[in-house]
Amino acid sequence: SRLAILSKSALSDFRLAIARMSDKPCHYAIELVNEAYTNMVGYTPDEMLSIKWQATVHPEDLEAVTVGITKSCHEPIVS
Repeated sequence: SRLAILSKSALSDFRLAIARMSDKPCHYAIELVNEAYTNMVGYTPDEMLSIKWQATVHPEDLEAVTVGITKSCHEPIVS
């Protein structure tokens, strides 16, 4: 879609590390990453789309990040 093309273009030009995850409930798969993110984690864009997000988290942080993601999956977003 046009929005997907625009968001991909904007994302690729952004200097901060960004990864977009799947919007399927509790299915946190990486769908899109920008160059800054791949440079930070050391994977190519193609590799990023084929690995689990857990591979990009430092082992010492994995438990806390997993708890946070799981919690956000099961709690409504408050705006």
